[in-house]
Amino acid sequence: MAETQSLPYLTKKEAARRLRRSASTMNDWRQRGIGPPAIKVAGGKLLYASDKLEAWIEQQNATG
Repeated sequence: MAETQSLPYLTKKEAARRLRRSASTMNDWRQRGIGPPAIKVAGGKLLYASDKLEAWIEQQNATG
């Protein structure tokens, strides 16, 4: 399986795995406006851009 960091977009499950969190935590964070940025595509599926996810992780490391 390819490293998730090399994929341009990650599913919610892949992004959750990268963050070592559950998909339900990702949902909670998104609803509260505190999680990584996501885009909604056709059919209501959420995707996370790898570069934005990594930037969000770096931001959390810098502020936390």
